[in-house]
Amino acid sequence: MAEATSFIGVQPVGGDTMTLTDVTDTRYDRKIVEAFKQMTAANRPIVRAAAIVSNSSIHRAAISMIALFSRRKLQVFDSRAQALDWLVTQG
Repeated sequence: MAEATSFIGVQPVGGDTMTLTDVTDTRYDRKIVEAFKQMTAANRPIVRAAAIVSNSSIHRAAISMIALFSRRKLQVFDSRAQALDWLVTQG
């Protein structure tokens, strides 16, 4: 998470940055969700489109909460291929 925050933080504000985050088979806890919330909110001026790959309804619920908190549209997909196809349309 720290590496992603550092990398995205040096991208141009208002730029064309798009992200794909794959959380398939990962575990969430309160600390991780809070870190994602903070990172997503901070990235709002930088990231144009954010695609997330998840195979869990619990992840989807957490992502919806993160999107609400950060006032960002976070699109969730079942596969990387679907996420990449969607990101291409966001250009």
